[in-house]
Amino acid sequence: MPIRRLSAEQVRDALLAVSGELDFKSGGAGEVADKSTRRSVYRRVMRNSPDEVLHAFDVPDHISHMPQRSVTTTPTQSLLLLNSGWIRARAFALAKRLAKRHPGEVGAQLQSAHELALGRAISAPDRADARAFIEQNSDGSAAADQAALAEYCHVLLNANGFLYVD
Repeated sequence: MPIRRLSAEQVRDALLAVSGELDFKSGGAGEVADKSTRRSVYRRVMRNSPDEVLHAFDVPDHISHMPQRSVTTTPTQSLLLLNSGWIRARAFALAKRLAKRHPGEVGAQLQSAHELALGRAISAPDRADARAFIEQNSDGSAAADQAALAEYCHVLLNANGFLYVD
């Protein structure tokens, strides 16, 4: 089976699921995607104001009809993942989730982060690099540790292993 990228809706839902924010409520009225944590299938389609995440990852434009969805890999996608406030908020929510699940245990937080974001255990070299990253970006206070963990989570959410499945 070839490696494939997640669809636009899958990317959005995966970001919310990993961060622990995905709302699984079914049914009801549609909601504006960037203001909601409900699954993408329940988003309100606004032709004149596309959601930035969905738009970058090739969601159909809902104006023209196409028999097949485009699947591209563009610099815009990477730039969005790196710079979007919405994506950064998911990274902070993931860090908060990890800190709540494993308070004060950096090793366990990193293991859990890799399992949630990439679906695999963290390797020894990755663990060493992650610990070094957190130590370099923290002054030892709880707030700084949380911010450093959030930055590392942001890195994981930008990883190919998060966006691509094989």
